[in-house]
Amino acid sequence: MISILYRHLRCVFRLAALLLFLAGCSDDDLYRSEWQTPSTIAVNRLPARASFFPYETEALALKNNRERSSRFLSLNGTWRFHHAKNPDEAPSRFWEETPPGIEWSEITVPGSWELQGFGVPIYLDEEYPFDPDPPKVPHLYNAVGSYLRTFTLPESWEGERVIIHFGSVRSAMYLWVNGEEVGYAQGSKLPHEFDITDVVHPGKNTVAVRVYRFSDASYLEGQDTWRASGLEREVFLYARPKTWIEDVRATADLDDSYRDGLLTLSAEIGSVEPHTD
Repeated sequence: MISILYRHLRCVFRLAALLLFLAGCSDDDLYRSEWQTPSTIAVNRLPARASFFPYETEALALKNNRERSSRFLSLNGTWRFHHAKNPDEAPSRFWEETPPGIEWSEITVPGSWELQGFGVPIYLDEEYPFDPDPPKVPHLYNAVGSYLRTFTLPESWEGERVIIHFGSVRSAMYLWVNGEEVGYAQGSKLPHEFDITDVVHPGKNTVAVRVYRFSDASYLEGQDTWRASGLEREVFLYARPKTWIEDVRATADLDDSYRDGLLTLSAEIGSVEPHTD
């Protein structure tokens, strides 16, 4: 009889502990596993490509100044920002335009949040900033940065494909636009691009980004460098027409005599099929 009662009490205690844990987690953190799943490095991120910008004229392309293009919109500058020491303390539904009950700070993008007064940067060479247990990363000591800002999409972009570009995010990120989840990416020194055409509209829009300081990618990022976090390189939008250059490749080679050089250029063309009734 005593052993049966003990087993029942143990089950009750376990259930109570689970409920307390769930109560302390933010709504969107309960089902998140991408940042500790090595087989998932991105969700809805566009394929990697050569670095170039789709200018609307040859003259602008020769000048190579994106800010003079009507297809370019910078999102650099001041963003609203919330810093939490771990995922449990990150604000829920922060991606709404006017999320309730959040004490916002401001942060400059691009830039590491540790260099702007949020946390402390760590310098190591071959060691990790936490006890290694791949693919897991520490939970209580894994800072989360929540970014939010609005932007005005030009009327002239209607009918174009709209892409958002993140030059570098350390270490893992989720993206929402106008309250709609767009995707996920990791890889701190790689650019991330997402097609947000279906979730934006001319006029005022809202973009939100949640960044985790550590992810399973941190094991590959554990090199002789400073450990800092956030939207570390430029963020911008660009528009491209319904037919565009998706990627380019330049191959340098020699002819059969190994005397003269050969340069082969190829391009991959992307397009959006028109809708038919």
